[in-house]
Amino acid sequence: MPNQPNLLAQVRQYLITHGEDYQWVTMGATSEKIGLAYLPSNYDGYPCTFMFTELKEPCSLVFDVNFAVRIPEESRKEVAMLLLTLNANLPEGQLLLDMEHGFVYYRLKFVVDDLNISDAEILNRIRRMEEQKGIRIQIADFAYDSLKEAALFDLSNGGRGVGNQVEALLINPLSRWLFDNEVLSNANVLIEGFDVTAKPPCVRCKVMEDDHA
Repeated sequence: MPNQPNLLAQVRQYLITHGEDYQWVTMGATSEKIGLAYLPSNYDGYPCTFMFTELKEPCSLVFDVNFAVRIPEESRKEVAMLLLTLNANLPEGQLLLDMEHGFVYYRLKFVVDDLNISDAEILNRIRRMEEQKGIRIQIADFAYDSLKEAALFDLSNGGRGVGNQVEALLINPLSRWLFDNEVLSNANVLIEGFDVTAKPPCVRCKVMEDDHA
């Protein structure tokens, strides 16, 4: 059985990378870390808090959005019925009501099935591109780690989603860079970094001189 990914560690690293402040959610006398909560730093709409918790069986990441709206006690039953109607039209996730405190929140659960990305998978995609373009591609160690981290963060489609992310974060941006910089063939390209927050994602590369020594 494959090792389960540490989902909270991946979420934490993503928040740190994007400059978000977060707090651990703890439980019990030992203050076991069971989740992460944060308020987006650039959130300018209706205030809400995002929270991630991790389940082991099955390996899952639960995503809660807690809206800063409180339903009066006399309206909670009516609102609960309304949310049931809304949930019937939601393809994923649920709108829920905390009947005791009156807060509304949205919950979405991702079940992770063997979510890993192997070095071989990335290398195979690079080799195919090298054959198609007639170039040699290298990835700096730090950039390689950031690619794997970003690819594993999209859990919405499981392993298939990870493969799609590699295509979106590596292959497509590199193809655009090669075209924009008129690198057509017979070149040695070093990928120095990835900007996964750009729209669309982009790569930072340079053409290396061939070493004839």
